[in-house]
Amino acid sequence: MIYIIGLLIGLQFVPLSQQKVEKVAASQAFENIVTGSEAQITLLKNACYDCHSNDTKYPWYAQVAPVSLWINGHIKGARGKLNFSTWQQYDTETQKHKLRESAEEIRDGHMPPKSFKFMHSGAKMTDNQAEDLAVWLESI
Repeated sequence: MIYIIGLLIGLQFVPLSQQKVEKVAASQAFENIVTGSEAQITLLKNACYDCHSNDTKYPWYAQVAPVSLWINGHIKGARGKLNFSTWQQYDTETQKHKLRESAEEIRDGHMPPKSFKFMHSGAKMTDNQAEDLAVWLESI
């Protein structure tokens, strides 16, 4: 047990950098390309952008190992699948596919993940909000 505690304490001294992001022109971002209501854009940003954009707002606990390792890995994987900040870089067919998948993940309750909603109250949505968001994404 002492070894585990020592390891956790030692990890705090290992510098861990947060995900590096490339600077992208704002004109390439999803919210500057698509048409949606302010409520739709706000809900999408609150529920998705911390992992699926270059606009991540890291919470204080993202600096604490081993949580920092988990968060960085999660964000890297999420951006690899979908990055709203680089939306214009996807071709039209890929954009449509990503929007359909996003709508399905929202409807199935997989996105945003429960662990994210637990720590981010703005990411919580009612069933009606989730369905409205999914319908909007499919309509784009």
